[in-house]
Amino acid sequence: MNLIKSLVICFFVFLKCAPANAISVVFINPGHQQENSTGHFWLNVDRFMQAAADDFNIDLKTFFANRDHIYMKSLLLQAIRLKPDFIILVNEKGVGLEMLKMTNQANIPTLFLFNGLRDEDWKNQSHNITEYPFLVASIEPDNYQAGFKLAQELLKQHQIRSNDPAKILALHGDYNTYAAIDRKKGMTDAFNAATIAVEIVGEDVANWSQAQSETLSQAWLTRFSDINLIWAANDPIAFGARKASLENYQSRVIGGINWDKKPDFAKDLISIGGHVTLGGYAMAYINDYYHQLLPRQEIALQVDIFERESKQSSKTLISLQNKQQLHKIDFTKFSLQHRTPLTYTIDNLVKAHKR
Repeated sequence: MNLIKSLVICFFVFLKCAPANAISVVFINPGHQQENSTGHFWLNVDRFMQAAADDFNIDLKTFFANRDHIYMKSLLLQAIRLKPDFIILVNEKGVGLEMLKMTNQANIPTLFLFNGLRDEDWKNQSHNITEYPFLVASIEPDNYQAGFKLAQELLKQHQIRSNDPAKILALHGDYNTYAAIDRKKGMTDAFNAATIAVEIVGEDVANWSQAQSETLSQAWLTRFSDINLIWAANDPIAFGARKASLENYQSRVIGGINWDKKPDFAKDLISIGGHVTLGGYAMAYINDYYHQLLPRQEIALQVDIFERESKQSSKTLISLQNKQQLHKIDFTKFSLQHRTPLTYTIDNLVKAHKR
């Protein structure tokens, strides 16, 4: 990350003059188009992105890879054949650099969203980042803060409920993606800094899945019935843990990350989120990039976007998301074309709500 942040490029090398037609963008979405065991995060990402695309007159096409990074590469070949103005990628399972090589050879400006490229991706490469002039930027949420904030909120709730030491089960997303790695680092640091007695009784990987989480949680809770706090890398994992807790009943503090719509049996869960909105930020960024409004700046952009769902502005945004009313947000207010552009935050997204 330090390497990427230290390298600055001029973004106007290959920009065309602004056309009369809409800017064309293809997003290779690593998730599912329908709700499934991994939740509806990626579907909501696409909905935010589409609402913003409509505001900027961007012709957006989304290809869903169904959590298959091999299929994702074949979708990218289809996207390249369309010759869009921009392609948006997610660096899933470490295939980001390989996909960037494909878009760079096709001379298509490319933006990474959520998971970008880091120092580890460039190791043992004969080429370096300066040889990829079509890499526009990477836009990533601060996943370290997400993991840290969730751990803090869980400890606060635990202290309200009990004076007992926190006996923790940590359920991670996967082994490889930077989002999972950074969330785990944040969690670890928060628990290490706790002012009360904490013990991580167990850690496991649930592959972002509610079903896998339920199975794993049942096993852990059967073995260690005194677990009273469960940190989950996303909301579907938290839902699975709550379902297992109902079957092995004991009052436990459980929380995840995403702002997913909660099932009835999981209404009491803590959720940290906000990163689902970054598809909208990507559209505003591409609009300003295309129209040559952006100054020279770093390739790697990290956005501090995470908030607890109980915050009032979060509640408003979650309501718009769940009711599929994201078109009521005026995303043009986050463009440098606007007379008084807003910083992209949860509070400002609510301010941009067209009432």
